Amino acid sequence: ITALCPVLRNYTRLEKLRLAGNRLYGAGTRLVCTALVQHRRLRILGLAHNAMGDDGAEAVAQLMLCGHLSQCQVILQKSNMGSAG
Repeated sequence: ITALCPVLRNYTRLEKLRLAGNRLYGAGTRLVCTALVQHRRLRILGLAHNAMGDDGAEAVAQLMLCGHLSQCQVILQKSNMGSAG
């Protein structure tokens, strides 16, 4: 993930990012979400079947609050979130 994030940060024409089943934990999810903050074209963010937990869910929520991603579909099933996530 640490190698992917600089690429994500610089390639702002990205429309779909599917990272399902990549063993993303909370810290990795936070890195991905931070890298996507400037993206305006992202329409699908697939994070299902990871172990992001509540920390990762919070990072995704903060990303969605940026406003310019309001049309983005986020896929989160089976992401090990608790009631806080």
